[in-house]
Parts: sequence; structure tokens; C-alpha cells
Amino acid sequence: MSEPGPGSAEIKAHVLIVEDEVVVGIFLRLVLADAGIHTSVFHSGQPALEAARAVAFSAAIIDIGLPDMPGDELARQLRALHPRLPIILATGYDLNLFAPLLRDRLVRVLEKPYDEPQLFEQLRALRQPAV
Repeated sequence: MSEPGPGSAEIKAHVLIVEDEVVVGIFLRLVLADAGIHTSVFHSGQPALEAARAVAFSAAIIDIGLPDMPGDELARQLRALHPRLPIILATGYDLNLFAPLLRDRLVRVLEKPYDEPQLFEQLRALRQPAV
């Protein structure tokens, strides 16, 4: 059994998940739901961006390899919409490719493959007043 995540009494959040791999999206939704965190899951960037225009998300978890736009571009557009939104970029690519984004203290990278404890470690690291 893995380390428990933050409980629902500790955190009230709505996390935007943008992941084109259906199984990974399900994993994220289930793990976060077990911790009392509400999620909205999208499999491409444009619908997620539209949702972010209508919903104030607590954080975003974005896969870099999306079918309609690079995840780092989605992160930049989300940052323009919501300057204080904590963002986790999930990637198997070289982290140096994302150096400009990583200068933002509200952006973290989660290297693939990752597990539940690593996910919650990154969410905790981003917890400013949001997540």
C-alpha cells in the first residue's frame, strides 16, 4: 500500500488533468478522488483550456505529449489565464527542454513513470494557498 495522500479535511481542491493516455487519466482521477480531491479530466489541450476559462481550478496536471498542442504550450496559456495556478508537467522528456517554465515557482515537473507518492510530493511542494 502506498503512502496516503492529503485527506479531504486537509485539502479542498479541483484539479485539472490533461492526459491523452486514458489509463493514466483514470489512475490520476482515482488516486486524487481517494484523497478527496475533485478532478476534471481532458485528453487534449483545447477542451482543457476552454474549461479553464470557465472554472477556477486549484492546480493542473498536464502531460507534455498531447495530441493537439504541446503540454508546455498549454501550461503557458493557462499561466496567462491564471497567473497563480500551480502546474505539474508530466513528462519523460529531458527536463532541460522546460527550463524557462521551471523558473516559475508554481511549475513542477513529474518525471514519467511516476507513482502515487511522487504525485502527492509534487502537489504538496506546490501548495501555496491553492492545492
